[in-house]
Amino acid sequence: MDTREAKSPAPRAQWTRSRSLLLTTIVAGFLLRLWGIGWSLPDARHPLATFHPDETVNLAAAQNVDLARGQFDLKFYNYGALDFYLVSLAQTVGRGYGLIPDTPRGAPLAAEAPEQAGLDLAGRWVSLLLGTA
Repeated sequence: MDTREAKSPAPRAQWTRSRSLLLTTIVAGFLLRLWGIGWSLPDARHPLATFHPDETVNLAAAQNVDLARGQFDLKFYNYGALDFYLVSLAQTVGRGYGLIPDTPRGAPLAAEAPEQAGLDLAGRWVSLLLGTA
């Protein structure tokens, strides 16, 4: 007589449910972060700043970096550097693909809004992806 218990399929179903719940949570977190990504981007009314208090400071730190030329000093030491390096990389890629427009020299202040919005949006996308990860 065999005294071993028969294995039930319950643990496998529980594992599948857990993975489904995890995936649903990750997708929901991504979508919630994406929902507000464009809030208060610079425009003609406020061309150089957003309502996020430290976004302008963080953007300036990321712009001190030039990864292609070996300039890694942020000149800003309040936070870790990896985020700023990734934002700088995202901005470089965005400019390379024409997603972040250049403002012509001598243009009025309001004309800088699209470039500033693109730079801020690159940082927000990095934040969205790191937050989701």
